[in-house]
Amino acid sequence: CIRYANGNLLTKSFDNQLHYWRSDTQEIVHSFPITSQKSNHSRFDVSADEQYLCVGSDHGSVYVYDIRTSDLMAELCHKKATKAVDVVYLLRTAGKIATSN
Repeated sequence: CIRYANGNLLTKSFDNQLHYWRSDTQEIVHSFPITSQKSNHSRFDVSADEQYLCVGSDHGSVYVYDIRTSDLMAELCHKKATKAVDVVYLLRTAGKIATSN
C-alpha cells in the first residue's frame, strides 16, 4: 500500500512501521509505529486534506496520526474487538473512517 501526501510518499515496511519520505532524496521525514505483534497486513489511508493517516492493527484498533508531526491523534477500538483490522478507508466526503476485517 502506497499513498502520496503533501508531495511525499507514505509506505509500509516489514518492520511494522509506516514511513513518510521524500521521493526525490529518499530521506525519511517521519516513521509511524504500527502496534502489532506480528507482521501487519492492514492497509492504510490518508485524509482528503492530506493531514491525517489511519492504519489498523492485528488486535482490532485503528490508529490516527497527524502526518506532518507524526503525533498519534487517536486510537479507535471497540471494547469487544479482537480481530485484525485489514482494511482502513477515510471516507473523503463524510470525514468518517470505514474498516473491515
